Amino acid sequence: MKSVGYGEVNRRRRRPGNEWVVIRLAGRGVIDLAEIDTSWYRGNQPESASLQTLDATTGASLTDKSAWCELLPPVRLLPEELPYETLPPADPRRPARVPVGIAEADLQPVHLDFDNEPHVLLFGDVESGKSTFLRCLARGITEGYAPNDAKVIIVDYRRSLLGTVTTDHLIGYGTSQQVTNDLIQQVVAVMRERLPGPEVTAEQLRSRSWWRGPELYVLVDDYDLVATQTGNPLAPLLEFLAQGRDIGLHLVITRRIGGASRALFDPIVSRIRELASPGIMMSGPRDEGPLFGTLKPQFLPPGRAWLVTRRGGNQLVQLAWAPPPA
Repeated sequence: MKSVGYGEVNRRRRRPGNEWVVIRLAGRGVIDLAEIDTSWYRGNQPESASLQTLDATTGASLTDKSAWCELLPPVRLLPEELPYETLPPADPRRPARVPVGIAEADLQPVHLDFDNEPHVLLFGDVESGKSTFLRCLARGITEGYAPNDAKVIIVDYRRSLLGTVTTDHLIGYGTSQQVTNDLIQQVVAVMRERLPGPEVTAEQLRSRSWWRGPELYVLVDDYDLVATQTGNPLAPLLEFLAQGRDIGLHLVITRRIGGASRALFDPIVSRIRELASPGIMMSGPRDEGPLFGTLKPQFLPPGRAWLVTRRGGNQLVQLAWAPPPA
């Protein structure tokens, strides 16, 4: 409801029981669609919701429970917070398939499959859960891969991810433009050696057996602080993004949603979008306009997001949460 003037709402409850809202329709009709939006709850997110109807023309009282007919039985809703530990463990047989949250449609785990879609782009407002997403993603990567099979570089000018990766998976932490530039130059040298030459056979291309080495995950927090008017240390990666799946390069970028419509023209962001990479849109103002297809930002609880993929379409999900390292 846009206003309580459209119906009746009971007082917010902090004890066991139900909250309810009564919406008076202008007349008889057929309900084709009912959208129950609980995104505005803060601190007491409901676990379930149901939909009932009453024919007021019979003179039945709103307080008469027997007069209500159930249209939609109670269904579970996305939780307000999803501890990382509740996700299924990483599958060592498919370490590139990393669990990141659960879907609203069936409350089943959702994954990012870096074998098929090597890059990810996330937009979100301040305190929407961008850094938490990277923290949980890094945890999933390091739990699924042995240190010799995957390496991680973190670019984080605000240092909000310090201590996230403490294993031998971490090979660099970019906290400034100079440090990040040095790290990326090393990445470029390795990736250039992995590019397939004319001697590589079709079978080698299919099996990706013409090079050996670990997968490389570059996790970038607050991309708007990294790509500035003075330069972008990630720019040298542009030529390798299209072949990321073949050469083991995975770029994951999170960016503040303010000004995101302009950021779509950034070369790195634009290339990731051209590759139909998974997009994640967390809470943000609608005036930014469509960011993934026709999907516009909306205000969402922390950790709630729209996951947009080629195969799954648009899914509302709750991303996993993990506290910052002590």
